[in-house]
Formats: sequence, C-alpha cells, structure tokens
Amino acid sequence: MNLLNEWLRSEPKLSEILSGIDKEGLPAKEAALLACDRVCETYRIAKYPEDISDEYEAEAARRHVDARSVFEELAIINHMSEADEDPRGLMLSALHNVYHYSPIELADVCMEYLYSHKLPVPERQHVYFFGDMSDASIRFEVETEAWPDSGARMMKIVLL
Repeated sequence: MNLLNEWLRSEPKLSEILSGIDKEGLPAKEAALLACDRVCETYRIAKYPEDISDEYEAEAARRHVDARSVFEELAIINHMSEADEDPRGLMLSALHNVYHYSPIELADVCMEYLYSHKLPVPERQHVYFFGDMSDASIRFEVETEAWPDSGARMMKIVLL
C-alpha cells in the first residue's frame, strides 16, 4: 500500500486539512504551501531547520536517522523529481517523511549525483540548501566555496 495513502487513511485530521485546501481551488503551488503551513502547525512538524525541537532531534537520534525539516526534505525531493511533478504531492511526501522519521538518505542522493555526473567520490560532500519553501533546492560542492558566501540558507556535510 502507498505510504501516503495509508497516512491519509490513518489521520482523519490530515484528510480534513487537505480536503479543505482542495475546496479553496488554489493553484497547485499555493495549495502545497498552505498545506505545509497547516499540517506543520497541526502536527508540530519543523518547517525549517531552526524549528527542529530538541525532542524531535532526540527521537531522530534514537531511530538513527537525520533530524530533518520539511524545507530540507522538500529540497532533496525536488532535486530527485521531474520538473512537471505536482508540487502538492512533493510537499505531502516531504511532510510524511519528516513526520514519520523517514528522511531520504542524503548520502545516497550524493552518490547518485556523483555517479550520474561521472565525478570522483570525495570523503566529504558538501550539500548546499537554497531558497525557501516555494523553491527549495540543493547543490553539491566539495569544499570549493565557503558556504556563507554561497547564498545558501544552510549547508550539510555528508560523509561518503
């Protein structure tokens, strides 16, 4: 069974939120952003890295996964997705992954990028996160640029 469908079935409040947004008839990108706001508020999900609570971080560590915000997860999902994919589905996937402590493995995304571009695999891969919730994206670097000068919102170092 599809994990997103299972989440919708198991959480009546989530279905109610999304149905209400759907009835508003907003463009897909606006609906996705509104869903992010409402679902994050209702389920106390971190929208941005600075919103990650100590409790969430501790639980993520207990589960041996990266404590991640919706922004970070969405940036990774956007990187992996086709340009014409529905932003509502991408946002729902990011919300699901963060809520259920099941983030996409960033090291795997780095390796796929390096292999597809025929680049050598460094010991440490820098992943820069750009934009905001409406245009979250990532870029890969190998210490060629000081991240505060890059214009990135944040940077993570991935050990490969």
